[in-house]
Amino acid sequence: MGCREEASILGALTRVGATIQEINTVRKHLSFARGGYIAKHAYPARVVSLIFSDVPGDDIQFISSGPTVKDRTTIEDAESILSKYDVLNTCGIEKCGLIETPKEDKYFERVKNIIVVSNMVALRGMEAKARSLGLNPVLCTARLTGEAREAGKKIAGELHKVPSRTVLLYGGETTVTIRGRGHGGRNLELVTAALGEIQDNELIMAVASDGRDNGEFAGAICDKITKEEVRKRGIDWEEMLQDNNEYPLFEDIGHYLLTGDTGSNVADLFIALKE
Repeated sequence: MGCREEASILGALTRVGATIQEINTVRKHLSFARGGYIAKHAYPARVVSLIFSDVPGDDIQFISSGPTVKDRTTIEDAESILSKYDVLNTCGIEKCGLIETPKEDKYFERVKNIIVVSNMVALRGMEAKARSLGLNPVLCTARLTGEAREAGKKIAGELHKVPSRTVLLYGGETTVTIRGRGHGGRNLELVTAALGEIQDNELIMAVASDGRDNGEFAGAICDKITKEEVRKRGIDWEEMLQDNNEYPLFEDIGHYLLTGDTGSNVADLFIALKE
């Protein structure tokens, strides 16, 4: 299979809201580098992998599709995912040439996989900073998943229930099922969905740790001022949300986060603050 066909398959999985675990299961069975193949190629040399985790839960077999990790998934698992989302028909591909990943223990006996940076490391740093600012931090989860728009509503609902000077911290990676033709991103979608729920003394921020939320914006902020700007400009944010078209919304009101490439990726980070 060529690069274009693989890109088509991965693009199709992303558009239907497949999880990172599902996407990387398929990726592992399309490559002679992922799914433990780097360890096999290096055998019998000693291997040390220093891992930056961008996968909720830090399961190392899915981080970067596990190039030095013994893979627990199979061709059948990959086929099941492709069938679940009808990917091959969508992409117009008859066969995608799935391959099995190395299962022999010998290839991994001299491999050491070490997670050096993760979502939880970032959240712990955020927790310490919030406390130093006199806030009451609550580390809610490092495994936030599911539809971005539903996550935005959920976070807002949880924020309503906490006392003032509380900051709720979340990490993870949500998904977007593409329904429209607009330009959006999962963090922009989460924040836009929260617009309908946010109250006067609350703020929600969502940011991609690598600085790119499907475009040059890293994420966005939603608070009373955001809500007022949307109202003043007559923006139909609900229509834009349905069209997955959040980028123009935040370009217009300017409440986006622009960090540039951060040089690291530990998935997404979310802050919900009650003043």
